This record gives sequence, structure tokens and C-alpha cells, in this order.
Amino acid sequence: MCLSPQGQSLNLEEIEDMITGYVCVNCGIRQLSPYTIASTYLPGVAARLDMERSPSKHLFRHAMNGKEVKMILAGFKRAYDKNSSKANKLRLPFGFDLAIKSKQVMKATKIFAKYGKDEDILIERIFVCETVGINFLLRKSEHISTKGKGAAPPLKRKHIVFFDINNRPIPYHLVGKIKAEHVVINATFAKADQSGYGRRTRHTRQSEHPNACAVTILEKWVMTTRDKYGCVEEDPIYYLPSYGPLKVEDLHIVMQSTIKACGGDKFGKQITSHSLRYGGATMLAAAGLPHYIIAMYGGWSEDSKTLKLYTKPSEGMVAIVSKHMASMGSRDSSTFFINDAYVISQGR
Repeated sequence: MCLSPQGQSLNLEEIEDMITGYVCVNCGIRQLSPYTIASTYLPGVAARLDMERSPSKHLFRHAMNGKEVKMILAGFKRAYDKNSSKANKLRLPFGFDLAIKSKQVMKATKIFAKYGKDEDILIERIFVCETVGINFLLRKSEHISTKGKGAAPPLKRKHIVFFDINNRPIPYHLVGKIKAEHVVINATFAKADQSGYGRRTRHTRQSEHPNACAVTILEKWVMTTRDKYGCVEEDPIYYLPSYGPLKVEDLHIVMQSTIKACGGDKFGKQITSHSLRYGGATMLAAAGLPHYIIAMYGGWSEDSKTLKLYTKPSEGMVAIVSKHMASMGSRDSSTFFINDAYVISQGR
């Protein structure tokens, strides 16, 4: 049985009522995507119940997959599709090439020049935020301080763990003094956490690309802000004394200015902090990595429809596809299947 907030036991029908009420509030009032509710939020609650070995876990899963819940979700999906044309919602990724470009843009526009000697550290703060969002495929709520009731706690420095060449964790006060080989970010909040245990995304030092290496960039940031600005483990990752936490508005201004500098004036407002997550997924897809790897890094379910929207092939990948299609023209690829089908039909 499941317990209500008042401590009363609930049966299957009552749990179904709770779920349908939840769906109606979030889809009808809050205007959340019913696809996200069905593929992310409800499975996330079920995973949490499984992790806690709750006696209600089987009832919840049964109710969640019941006819009534599916019927209500189907109705909201029809309304959502009608009013939310995907063709009018172009998603633009913000990959690491743009993050590097943004440092030049910040210098050129002198966005932080008025802060004098702290200009460089404020520029670096934006760049580090972009690096983390892209490399670890994080949502805004998972690494940037947010406000409002029910807001997720910001990612803190203690959630970033460095490991040496022998895979031993490096204490905070020794980061930068002992060379790190790996870095792990423990994302404490994830709306799409499919396991209930959080995400622990790992990166390895890339010595041949130090200016684009997540380990090197984070190691330098933690060491500099600790030694020069007195930041401690409990501080949010982007917090700076006298300046406070990073403002999302500042991040957006920089990202949109970068897009503008690349000739994308009319697309500026379609770039937000979530574009960092798109960018990370797009980069992994462009490298030819399979969807299950991208899903693992980003915390998506393996059959996520959203992930498929993010991972478009790159120009290089298109060229590879074209090459293979052309080369197969001189082979008997289709003839083989026709012959095979003929053999099977003859055997019946």
C-alpha cells in the first residue's frame, strides 16, 4: 500500500487519481510537456520508489501504466502537438568551439572591463560555466544557482572530485598541487535521474588539448579561486566573493553575443543556458558516439525522443554517410536481401 501525506493507506484507484491529478496540474496549468511527464518525471518517481524499496512501488508502476493515466496523457499530447509545432522551435547547440570563441567576444565587447583587475576572472567564470555545461551535459538547474520555491541547490565545489594518476581522490586543499588525471562531477539534482542515485559523469585529462580539456580548466579554476579569492568547498562552483553567484542573465548575454559575432543575429534569443546541454550532445553525436553513451552522460533514457532532437549529424558525419551510400552502389547489398527473402519464401 501507499501512504498519503496524512498517513492513510491508498489503494490502486486512489494512486491513479493522484497521478492523473499530477498530470493535469503540470500539463494543463504549468504547461509542461506531456512527453516529458510520461518519459521522465513519472519513471523518475518510480525509480526513486524502487531505490527506497517502497511497498508502493508496484502499485505506482501499475497505476502509471494504467489505461486512465495513458488516456489523459494522450489527450494532453494531442493538445501539445497542436499548439507546439516542432518546426517553430529551432534548437541551437552551443558547443565548445563557441565557448572558446566567447572568451574573445567578452574581451572585445569589454563586458567586464569596468571591474578592472577582476575582468579576467569574471571572463573565466563564464567560460568555466560553459565548459561544465557542455562537457557534463548539465541542465541549468543542475549546476547554476537558481531562485524560487523548490529550486535545486547549486552545484558546490565539494561535488567536483579530482583523482590522481592512481585513481585516488585529491583533497580540496591539494587541487592544483597534485596533478589530476580525472574529474568527476556528482550532479546532486536531476529531474531525469533514471536510477535515483544521481549522475556521476567523468572526464580524463587531455594533455594534447590543454585549452579545451575539462580536467585542466576545472583544476585551474578551483585552484585560482581557492588561493586568490578564498573560496571554500561549501561555496557554489561559480561563486566569487564580492560578486556572488553567477547570474544566468550574464551567461545568456555572452552566449547570444557570441552567436551574433558568428553571424547569427536573428537566432540570438534561441540560445540559452540549455543550449550548452544541446551542444554537448551534438558534439558527442558528431564524433560518432552511439546514443547509449550520450544518454548516459546526459541522464536521458535510452529511448528519449528529446535526445534524438538534439543529436543531429555533423557535416563530417554526413560526408561519411554519403561515402558509404555511394560505395554500396557497386555492391549487391539489396540483391542479397531479395535473394534471402526468396529462399525463405520457397521454404514455406
